Amino acid sequence: MKWFVIACCLAAQCAFADTAISLAGTWRFALDPQNVGISESWFNKSLPETVMLPGSTDSNRKGTRNTRKPDLSHPSRLYEYTGPAWYQREITIPREWKGKRITLFLERCHWETQAWLDGKPCGMQDSLCVPHVHELSASPGHHRLTIRVDNTIKYNVGSWAHSITEETQTNWNGIVGRMELQATPSTYIENVQVYPESKGIR
Repeated sequence: MKWFVIACCLAAQCAFADTAISLAGTWRFALDPQNVGISESWFNKSLPETVMLPGSTDSNRKGTRNTRKPDLSHPSRLYEYTGPAWYQREITIPREWKGKRITLFLERCHWETQAWLDGKPCGMQDSLCVPHVHELSASPGHHRLTIRVDNTIKYNVGSWAHSITEETQTNWNGIVGRMELQATPSTYIENVQVYPESKGIR
C-alpha cells in the first residue's frame, strides 16, 4: 500500500505568508468584448471605468442587462457578459519586503487570469477550483498592476457543468474572496512528496 502526499505552493502561499496586503477596494476597469486588449497593450494604459473588488461584473452592473423573463429552474444573471474584462490599480510594495518572494494571491477567479506589473507579463492561471497565484518579482515602491479575467469557455466541460453554467453559479466574470499581495521568504518549498516504506503493510 502506498501513501502519497503533495503539499503544493498554493497551500503554502495561503497558510504561511509572512505578510499580506489586501487589494480589496476600487479598481479601474474595462470590458473587452472584441478581445483586443492584449494586442492594444491595455496593460500600459489607464482603464476608463471603475468597479469594486472583490466582486463580479454582475455585482458591479457591467455587461448587458438581462431583460428576459426569469427561469425559476435555475439562477439568472442580472447583467450578462462573456469575454475578457480588465482590472487595474496602483500598488505599493513596502521597503520591508525587499529580497522577499512577492506574489499576487487571488482566492476565487472565473475563469482565466493573466497579470501584468508595470506592463511586464506575470503569467497565466486558469483554474476554477484553487486560488490563482502570480509571481510578481517586484521591487519595493509604486507599481501598476493589471489583471485580465476571461470567462470565455476554454474546455468542453459539458452543458450542465455547475462551475460555468446557469445550473448553479452561472458563467460570471470577476475575482471574489481574498485578494492580496503576499511576501514570503525568497527560499521556499514548492512541492513536497512523501512515500512511506510499504514493507509489511497490507
